[in-house]
Formats: sequence, structure tokens, C-alpha cells
Amino acid sequence: MRRMRRMRMMMGMGASWYGVQSVPPDALSGVVAVDAGAQHILALKSDGTVVAWGRNNYFQTYVPGNAVDVIAISAGGDYSLALKSDGTVVAWGYQSTGLLAPPANLSHVVAISTSEDHALALRDDGTIVAWGDNRFKQCAIPLTASQNVVAVSSGLQYSLALLNNGKVIAWGLNMSNRASIPLSINNAVAITAAYTNSAISLRTGQVLVFGSKLSNALVTRTPTPGPLLP
Repeated sequence: MRRMRRMRMMMGMGASWYGVQSVPPDALSGVVAVDAGAQHILALKSDGTVVAWGRNNYFQTYVPGNAVDVIAISAGGDYSLALKSDGTVVAWGYQSTGLLAPPANLSHVVAISTSEDHALALRDDGTIVAWGDNRFKQCAIPLTASQNVVAVSSGLQYSLALLNNGKVIAWGLNMSNRASIPLSINNAVAITAAYTNSAISLRTGQVLVFGSKLSNALVTRTPTPGPLLP
């Protein structure tokens, strides 16, 4: 599941294609979480509303009227998800391989995660619901991740789940061994699935990275604490 930093003011940095750097006035204050898709950005405000901007070719920045009382957001490639306080999920944007069709009666959701091709929802009973493209079995929840899950993260054509015992389960396309997570890991506290790499944060403060060795990404490091933001 992607971690989203709390912030009081939103500032845009990087390429300004499709106006992603043009932060709208509504997102200049009261923002508590942000997430970015392929070419659009979402901001969650403290009043439970969502602000979106950037490319809108698939209406991915057209926040629907029922996206209120939102407690979490996740931006996929060209679509978006919002988790409401009542445990239901709202989807909008690119309708490909069922991305905008969460399973009927999906409820009791406590966390969401999107990728280019599929989405994951974690329920309060520790089970996972997945939908979207399943060509590489990225939506086929394995038995080992069928319960006791505390976090999920969807990457490109594969998925990760963190169990309450600190173990990490991976399934889907195992490109560059990004899904080859050692069973010996039993002290994980956070996970992130990306395009070519998986990152796992351990209780010791170390970060393990699995997958492609391009750009020296395959490393094991102990992060250096930085200054805390106000």
C-alpha cells in the first residue's frame, strides 16, 4: 500500500505536462494526503473531499459527486479510487478490464491500492478483494494471503500483501524477481509494489528492495532519519 505524506500545503514539482504543476486553489490548504497517477494528481482534504487535476482524457480528474467523507485515495494509471468513511469504494476514470467495477457489495474496506492494471482493497477482517486485469493472476489471491493481512500494495501486473506476523506474500508476474520475497522475512512493517521493484521496510529500520538491478535499485539500506516536518 502506497504511503501518502500528510501536508498542510500542496506544491507541484517536476514536469508540468497536462498542468500537473498548476495546483488548483482548492488544494493549496487543508490537504492531508496526496497521490499521483500516470498524468494526474489527487489530493484529499481534511473535510473528506477530493481535488484532482492533470490530464483528463478519461475523466480521471472528474471527481464524482458521491466521493464525499473520503478517508483515503489512490491514483492508478488513468483512473482513481477513493475510500469512504463507511468502508465503501468509489472509482472513476479509465474503464479498462473492469477497473471501475469493484465487486458488488464491497464494504468494510480499510485500505486501497491501485496500479496501472488492477486494484486491491483490504477489508477490516484481514481479507483482500482484487479486481481488474488478471492475465498474470495478479488478482488471484493466494491461500497464504487469504487472511490476517494488514497492508496491501498493487504493482504493475503483480501484488504484495503484508501479514500480521511480519511476513510478505507476493503474486502475479514475477518480472526481474520482484515477487521473489524470501519466506524468512518475518519482521516487515510496510510494503510497496512498483513497476520493476518491491520495497519492504523492516522493524529494524532497514529497507529491502527486490527486482530489477537497473539504476542500482537492488539494495539493502538502513535509512538515515531526516528532520521532521512541522
